[in-house]
Amino acid sequence: MQDDLDRNLQSLFHEHSQNLPEEPFLTDLIKLLEKEQAWKIWERRLVFLLALFCCFLLSPFLLRGAELLSSGLDLLFDATCSLIATPKGMLIAGLCALPFLIFNRKMILEYVRGG
Repeated sequence: MQDDLDRNLQSLFHEHSQNLPEEPFLTDLIKLLEKEQAWKIWERRLVFLLALFCCFLLSPFLLRGAELLSSGLDLLFDATCSLIATPKGMLIAGLCALPFLIFNRKMILEYVRGG
């Protein structure tokens, strides 16, 4: 009896399932998602182009800043070399290096021993 009911139910389902219309909201949803995805792709491309354009506009200022930084570092290194070249400068450099040597003595000794 149960098998007959199951067969009847299945046949009824198969008869009516072929007549069911396509889901009305599914195609609209798919179109909406495709539009949204296409718009996101265009947004990414636009942001990339704007960033590229900003880099193009800022590049002269960035190059000038790099030149100024480089010349400033050259002056700093020259002053440091001039200071360390004197006996007083060597004493100051040794006193500045002393805390580093004290706190890292284990690592330094392992390196000197070759371990």
